[in-house]
Amino acid sequence: TGAIVVALIGLAVAIGVFIPRSPGKASGGFQLGPPALVSGKNGVNQSPAFSPDGRWLYYVRGKYSLRGFLRNLLTGQEMEVSPRGHRFGAAAWSPDSSQLAYLRSEPEQFPEMQIIVHDMESGNEKVLATGRFPAVGATGAGIDYSPDGSRLALTVAGEETGAIGLAVVDVDSGVVTPLPAPAFRDILPTWIDDDTLEFIRYSDREHSDIARTDLFGEARLMTDIREPMSGYARISDETYL
Repeated sequence: TGAIVVALIGLAVAIGVFIPRSPGKASGGFQLGPPALVSGKNGVNQSPAFSPDGRWLYYVRGKYSLRGFLRNLLTGQEMEVSPRGHRFGAAAWSPDSSQLAYLRSEPEQFPEMQIIVHDMESGNEKVLATGRFPAVGATGAGIDYSPDGSRLALTVAGEETGAIGLAVVDVDSGVVTPLPAPAFRDILPTWIDDDTLEFIRYSDREHSDIARTDLFGEARLMTDIREPMSGYARISDETYL
C-alpha cells in the first residue's frame, strides 16, 4: 500500500455550484473573475459534471422530480438536457467533450434507468442501454467514460441479490457487461487507463477500501483503510485523498 492521505469526503451534493464569470484571464483563454452562484428555485443542484473543454456544466435539480440541466459557461445560458424523463442521474463527458452520457428514467420505469448519450453538436440523443443503474442520491451512483471514449463504466444493482456492482457498456453497441459480482458493494468506478478501473469496494456496511481491476480479472486492494467511504480523489498512483 502506498502513501495514503485519508479524509472522508461526501459525494458532490451541493446547494449550488459556483462558476467563474467576468474578466480576469485564465491559462486556457477563458475570462475568470468573481464566482456566480448557479442556484435552483425548485430544489438543490446535485451531481455537477464539467466538460473536459471547460465550456459546459451538467447538473441535476429538483425536489421530487429530478431534472437534468446544461449550462454554457461562456454565455451563462441554462437549458434542460431533455424534455423527457422524470428522474435524472449522474453524468459523464466523453474525453473530447462531444458527448454527454447521463442516466434518465420515466416514472413507470423506475427503478430502471436509461443510459442516454447526448450529442453536443446536433442535440440528438440515443438510448444506449437500460438497467438498474442507481439514480442521484443513491449510494455510490457513478458513471465514467474510458480515456479512448469507447466504453462507459457505471454502478449497477443486481436484480436477484441486490448487491451493487459495476458494469462496462460499449458506447457503439450498447452491450452491457457486468464485472465479477462483489461480496457486498462496489461503487464509484473511475478509469485509470483504457483497460483498468479503480473503485471503492465495501466488504460489508462498515468497511471499505479503494480497489483496482483490469476489467474482468480479479480486483486487488490499493489501500488498507477499512473505514466507510463515500468518495475519494487520487493524488498520484498510490496516494489518495
